[in-house]
Amino acid sequence: MDTKGYAEVNEDVAAYKVFGHSHTVEMGKAIALLSGTKPAPPMTFLPYLAPMTRGILATCFVKGSATHEECYAIAEKFYANSPFVRVLSASREKESVHTKWATGSNLVFVNYAKQGDTIIAFAAIDNLEKGAAGQAVQNANLMLELEATLGLMGAPVVP
Repeated sequence: MDTKGYAEVNEDVAAYKVFGHSHTVEMGKAIALLSGTKPAPPMTFLPYLAPMTRGILATCFVKGSATHEECYAIAEKFYANSPFVRVLSASREKESVHTKWATGSNLVFVNYAKQGDTIIAFAAIDNLEKGAAGQAVQNANLMLELEATLGLMGAPVVP
């Protein structure tokens, strides 16, 4: 059964779109851009459906030789001019980000962990803000040559 309504997911957590999520292609392109390799190294993205009002936690796995510190440095450089991206400090290796941190905001929180040759990237967003409405406002701002942050810098809230 492939339902995603609250009545079906309440008190349940399940993996979905295993090996077929629509965002896997764009994530692969970002990995290729950041790693400087073409094609991108194989990546596994396993999203979970959880009974929550707001929030998405993405966890992506890729094989690579970069250290945690190198992943952090690359992310800091790549997102340096991105006002809505918060990269956890390099000292917070192996810590996951939390969806509640982004609730009611246009922010995305990212972090990385490394074990052996596996690099894990974590990202948390508010799917109603960054994932939908906030992203539309940010894109409209850019198309109208306004500040990308216009109308989007409110403090995060808990619904």
